[in-house]
Amino acid sequence: MNYGEDFVKSFNKKFEDICITSKLQFESYYATNYSFIKAEKLNIKPLVEEIDLITNSLKIDTEIYERCKNILNWNRNHYKSEITISLINDEVKVAFTELTNKNHINVTYKDFLEAFSIRQAIYSYFSFLNDNNQELTKMFNAKKIGNFLTIVKNKRELHTLNNLNKKLKKKDESIYHLTQNEKMILLHVLLHEFKNSGLHSLSTEYFRILSLSSECLTEKDVQKANTNHTKYHYFYKGVNASDKPSFEKRKMIDELLKKLESVTNIEKFKRVLIRYKNSK
Repeated sequence: MNYGEDFVKSFNKKFEDICITSKLQFESYYATNYSFIKAEKLNIKPLVEEIDLITNSLKIDTEIYERCKNILNWNRNHYKSEITISLINDEVKVAFTELTNKNHINVTYKDFLEAFSIRQAIYSYFSFLNDNNQELTKMFNAKKIGNFLTIVKNKRELHTLNNLNKKLKKKDESIYHLTQNEKMILLHVLLHEFKNSGLHSLSTEYFRILSLSSECLTEKDVQKANTNHTKYHYFYKGVNASDKPSFEKRKMIDELLKKLESVTNIEKFKRVLIRYKNSK
């Protein structure tokens, strides 16, 4: 069985179904007084519920989904062609086997991939909405939002949608694969924990952590402090901004530490990060 081929087929079918349904849903709200924000919430609500159902159906820890998703997103430069197929057949399968054996989860790789492909298709659609929010708002107001649903099809690869925001500059991806929230956690620990730890001096460690995290702060963030903005909450509260239980918060820090393993000359900061984890 070629797991990778089956995954790509399942993802693409779900992605196409989502786009077709979304077009009809958005267009049905033209006759209402709904804003794009309201229409978008109604549009994604059943997809959020579907993700919850998928996650609960196989009783697989979200850590496994996240680990496999990260491999799928971050390790694409490991192959020259048929990238998704190769990752599913190789690296994702290895990670799934290790984690299910470790946690004594009795689920076949085939069953996992059926759920994982649908989950990934939904998250890919969510990413498109998030990245193109301003342009989609304009199109919705002009009653032309259905025009965005031109699927880019690549042979034996995952389908995508064209980025609508032509002015949006593609930011260089962090080579350490840090998320926006993880960068905010780093800044929180740097400013609220590190300086009071007795381990720091004004050194290159400050500069290195600020360099790792600087991209997450842009001018458009200025008005969003203390206004229920996710990035601000992670800056202000660190991992406590998350509603996850304590052991999940510690996992968040463990994941951060793994990503920082190759960063040299921040050993004191890493020790503070470990202290911070152990306090949760």
